[in-house]
Amino acid sequence: MICAPKIFTRGLFAWLCLAALSLEATPADAAKCPNVQLVMDRSGSMISPMTTSTGGMDSRWNIAKAQLKSLVSTYDGLSPLGLTIFPRTMGCGGDPPIRPAYGTKTAIAMALDALGPDGLTPTANTLNEVRMLTELRDASRGQYLIVLTDGAPGCGALDTEGGTVGEITSARMQSPPIYTYVVGIGNLDASARGTLTRMAEAGGKALMTPLKYYPANTEVELANSLTSIAIAIGSAHVGCTEDAPDGGTPADLSAPSRDMTMSDRDMTMSERDMSMSERDMSMSERDMSMPPDEDLSMPMMDLSVPPGRDLAMGPRDMTMPPQPLDLLGRDLVGTERDSGPVADAPVVDWVTPKELPLGAGGGIEITGRNFVVTLPSSEASLVGDMGVFVLNNALVVDDRHIRATVPMTVPVGVYDVVVRNPTGTTGTLSKGFTITAKAGGCACSLQPATPGPDGRGLGLLLLTTGLLWVRSRRRSARTGQ
Repeated sequence: MICAPKIFTRGLFAWLCLAALSLEATPADAAKCPNVQLVMDRSGSMISPMTTSTGGMDSRWNIAKAQLKSLVSTYDGLSPLGLTIFPRTMGCGGDPPIRPAYGTKTAIAMALDALGPDGLTPTANTLNEVRMLTELRDASRGQYLIVLTDGAPGCGALDTEGGTVGEITSARMQSPPIYTYVVGIGNLDASARGTLTRMAEAGGKALMTPLKYYPANTEVELANSLTSIAIAIGSAHVGCTEDAPDGGTPADLSAPSRDMTMSDRDMTMSERDMSMSERDMSMSERDMSMPPDEDLSMPMMDLSVPPGRDLAMGPRDMTMPPQPLDLLGRDLVGTERDSGPVADAPVVDWVTPKELPLGAGGGIEITGRNFVVTLPSSEASLVGDMGVFVLNNALVVDDRHIRATVPMTVPVGVYDVVVRNPTGTTGTLSKGFTITAKAGGCACSLQPATPGPDGRGLGLLLLTTGLLWVRSRRRSARTGQ
């Protein structure tokens, strides 16, 4: 089973990737499927705008709600799912929960549609209530929380950064442990990013990136993050199965293979006659003679200079310094003009790290000036003899820092690091990054799997490669590059 790049829908992609792993499962792997409790922030700030998958704008709440419904629709009946929405109508805590169980898709959709964004952010109080649920103390299952929030906690005395990190840590230290995935909704400020990073570290499922939590600056990025989390949970419970509650077919996260072949299409075209009839381009002679009696002479004009007037001019230096060109052949982009530098042109000072091995991919940080944080934000790419490669998941942290991911497909070579602002101005660090010939390891965000006799490590490598390919294709389609 291969996670084919032709699969376009997020849910189906994750489902079939899980099937790739489950086909290698042994009977000894079989166990009950894990509980997954979704914890959704509906505080007042969730009304803020966010970029949709089609390039339009909608509220963070509407976009997150739609993506959660899609996720639940895909996994309903495959694993017990629940939902807690916070804040409750009055007080610092969450609404009465939908407890993790099979077949909760309809109840979760109704709860998400019941209310809109309003109130404060009682993250710690809500997590304190959630970790006490009886279902999440079932030692026969894995236990997971997926917390989606757009900012730092704030409501009751417990709802501080320290209080929230403490609740997530307590959940992980319980028996059985409850692991927490953190998803940051929207383009967050530096304080909120720091809080969510520490929450993700406490949850035991942090990403191997500087931010640690799963980013969701846009709808496409949110869909990718939820897909990554679903694959990570599924790969940790390959082959899980149990009797379905209604006595029907046992729940199993594996899925049968599907025939994705397509019939050949005849692309031949009939020949077209492109010949043209000859055209007579000859012209008749024209009589250019003039009557002999027509006088065309003109009176003489006095062009002499009056005495005493000096019209001599001293020598002038008309040379100009050479003008630099940007990548598009335009002059003076981001450089000094007579009136000074272009005000909004980005400047790239350095990049860390400066090189990565072939095939590894991985995160880099670009440092400079005049980067645009607000949407549409600055974009970054690598430009070299092998082509132009857009950096994935670019996050403009502030006007001096951009964090992004180098695609695994960038060939060996030396590249300019280019940052482009929405106004079209660019900044370049010449030969600032190198892909070396030495092969590297997997730069994926999922937990590594040690290859063994059952071949599951190979399956995880295949699904990770497919996921990163889909992310790159979606970003390219969105930017038109």
